[in-house]
Amino acid sequence: MFQRLVTLTFLCAVFLVTDAFAQTRAFDIGLKGGVNLATFRTDVEDFDSRTGLNAGLFTRLSAGPIAIQPELLYAQKGAAFSFQIPEFDGFASLEGVGADQFFPGSSIDVTYKVDYLEIPVLAVLEIPSGPLSPFLMAGPALGVKLNESVSVDGFDDDFIEDGDDEVNSIDFGLVLGGGLDFALPSGQTVVLDARYTLGLTDIFDTPEFDDDFNGGVDENAQNGVFSFSIGLLF
Repeated sequence: MFQRLVTLTFLCAVFLVTDAFAQTRAFDIGLKGGVNLATFRTDVEDFDSRTGLNAGLFTRLSAGPIAIQPELLYAQKGAAFSFQIPEFDGFASLEGVGADQFFPGSSIDVTYKVDYLEIPVLAVLEIPSGPLSPFLMAGPALGVKLNESVSVDGFDDDFIEDGDDEVNSIDFGLVLGGGLDFALPSGQTVVLDARYTLGLTDIFDTPEFDDDFNGGVDENAQNGVFSFSIGLLF
């Protein structure tokens, strides 16, 4: 209930800010896409990054050197890690499920995939300097979970159960980054940006995460994502 209330408040604030800036001047609509390097941040377990995609729409509403840039993105997040197979009797019981090549002492590569509909609302400080202009940006981002799954290299897909109930449906983060605008003679603008989205909320909804990765220790995990994208403002 609390998450729904905060989400509704966030969306209302986005609408009010966007409407206020839209009254100052016409706004531009753009398309963008790029790459995410995502991981889970914890104090107990070190995760590797999952390489995913980001793509969607954005608009920029300018009022002097400051602009507001709301976005609507499909963002692939998650993390990767390696699991060391312990040595124990009866390992042959795994045969026939696609893990025949694994043996005690070897490692298995696991990828935790969590995809979101993400709504960043960024304040952009534009630094005009001719056709190529740098900018800085910062602001909050709301993520709504679309799906999640776990994949393990070498295992059959139906051997791993999806963790549909493990990840919270709502994620909040803080975006920090910058980029370059390149004005085209035709009037469009190419936008290059690099950013880091710092997750602020515990993304796991059940204690299984602590049992599986943290040895039962009560520990939060947050998303952490480096994003690189290219866009075109019309």
